[in-house]
Amino acid sequence: MDVQVYHDSNAQENSGIQTRNAAKKIENATAPKRTALGQLNNVRQQPARAVKNAPFKVFEDAENMQPTISKEIEKKAKATKKSAANIVSNPTVNLLSNMAAVHLPSIRQEELDNVGSPMALDVSCMETSETPVIDPLVDRDLALYCLHEYQEDIHDHLREAEMKLRPKLNYMRKQNDISPQMRTILVDWLVEVGEEYNLHDETLHLAVNYIDRFLSQMSVLRGKLQLVGTACMFIASKYEEIYPPDVGEFVYITDDTYTKRQLLRMEHLVIKVLGFDVAVPTANVFLDMYCRQLGVSSKLKCLAQYAMEMSLLDCDNYLIYKPSIIASASLFLAAHLLSNRSLGEQHPPPTLIAKVTRYEQADVAPCVQLLLKTLQTAHEQPQQAVREKYKSDSRRAVSLIPIDSV
Repeated sequence: MDVQVYHDSNAQENSGIQTRNAAKKIENATAPKRTALGQLNNVRQQPARAVKNAPFKVFEDAENMQPTISKEIEKKAKATKKSAANIVSNPTVNLLSNMAAVHLPSIRQEELDNVGSPMALDVSCMETSETPVIDPLVDRDLALYCLHEYQEDIHDHLREAEMKLRPKLNYMRKQNDISPQMRTILVDWLVEVGEEYNLHDETLHLAVNYIDRFLSQMSVLRGKLQLVGTACMFIASKYEEIYPPDVGEFVYITDDTYTKRQLLRMEHLVIKVLGFDVAVPTANVFLDMYCRQLGVSSKLKCLAQYAMEMSLLDCDNYLIYKPSIIASASLFLAAHLLSNRSLGEQHPPPTLIAKVTRYEQADVAPCVQLLLKTLQTAHEQPQQAVREKYKSDSRRAVSLIPIDSV
């Protein structure tokens, strides 16, 4: 007796779908947790004033309005076309060119070879076999000695540049839909992003500077604040890092909240608003220069860096101070705190720090007291990314040092 077995195709299809769904759940459970920011929309604040639907609004300052680059290019193009038309229509020019062609004496190739090319280089003043070549990796002391000659000029240039590229002090008053607390959450998240991708400290400082300068000129909705911060971090990483993360990585860390197209368009807008001025002397630049001149220990430098990065979270109290003042105050505070602990390490005295930084201790005393208060209350803050960053052994665990009063 023959027995026929009928296969239920629908049952097989349903079982296949269940198997794929189970595999997808396992994959999502084992995938590494991305550093995503989802807190900005949940921040409580006072009812916002009437805001238009546009995500960005330009703060118009009539005295600062300048013609755009496109208008300048168009003006130059019209001037060039006009001058070219005059040359073509001017018979005198054509006549002179014909006369030059008739009376120009012929020059043999041998004479041209003897004269030489007008593009030839004069190598008489260039390096010879007897000229010493300085290798910064081998002759480090000699290289630093040569740099010392321009040290004061470099310092003067940085002090001038920091005044030109500062954000407006009270720009948060013009923001209708975001608050200082939202900015603090954003910067704390950027610290985690920098740690996840092993970015330099300077990249973080540059990104915060770009954010503050952008918000000084544009009113932003809270739904676009993370996009602004991500674009600024993307620009800073491309400027500072040798191998910056790809644009897809920055889309990934936002938990795919934005697309690549949105991020690239925001990058274009930020660059345009900043006027392509991305080379900014941050507090980290000044601190690195001061520590190199003073020859401080790694622990003192890490403690000063910790104080500076904590100041990035607070825009209300620290925007009034220039980056050089924050760097100098952090150095004064770190040297004092480590000297009081008597760990057997030699630290530069305040007089030497004042000579290098060009700030007397009394001049930066208000900033020192503010930094001290920030460090003392750091463990009470809801944002702990900076403290966790400086708990590592590579940072000498400076965030675990008990902070005493000065």
